[in-house]
Amino acid sequence: MNDDIVTRDSVVELLERLIKEVQDGAPGWENTTLEAYLDALSGWLSSAEGHYRNNFGSGIPDNPWKVLRDALLAARTYE
Repeated sequence: MNDDIVTRDSVVELLERLIKEVQDGAPGWENTTLEAYLDALSGWLSSAEGHYRNNFGSGIPDNPWKVLRDALLAARTYE
């Protein structure tokens, strides 16, 4: 997936992939219950500005689909 081009369709595809991963017990998932995943998603979104500043030297991207994509991926393991 190209980091520069994130669209609604690519986020929908990601969600479908994440559903399959958690159903199949894919490795790398720490937050496997809905409650844990949503808690991590909320936590990551609350600290997103720091994530982008610390890792990329910039603020939150203008593309909200990119932010959502990053949050959905991070919530698999975010504490």
